Amino acid sequence: MKDTPKSDSIVESVVQQFHGRAAMGKAKYGTTMDRNDLTPMQWIQHLQEELMDAVVYLEKVKQTGGLLAIGLLMTFSSCSNERPWKVIEVREKGDKCEYVLSRSNGFGPQLKNITDKCGKYQLFQTVKPTGH
Repeated sequence: MKDTPKSDSIVESVVQQFHGRAAMGKAKYGTTMDRNDLTPMQWIQHLQEELMDAVVYLEKVKQTGGLLAIGLLMTFSSCSNERPWKVIEVREKGDKCEYVLSRSNGFGPQLKNITDKCGKYQLFQTVKPTGH
């Protein structure tokens, strides 16, 4: 029996994307998947709509011969550092604050934390790229 690797970079990437999507969803909709205000049929409707979008995206990639995916990769690699960040969470840490920032990288959300003086940024404020 093979040993299970301690770290799998692909799995870690997916986990980070899940965390990013959860943060973006909370910032955008003001709630999490722990919500209890939807019926099972409403959840099914949401899933159906998401899957329909996925099929449309797949068809687009098929019709462009995969060029769309290549174009997205080129766009990401050439201009990802130009995309603005949005403050999605502020945590007080003593006399400083930790700001959780998020931005889309063309494939999904990216997250980063920066620590600075409290009050420097506001929740949902757009922040230009920095060297942090």
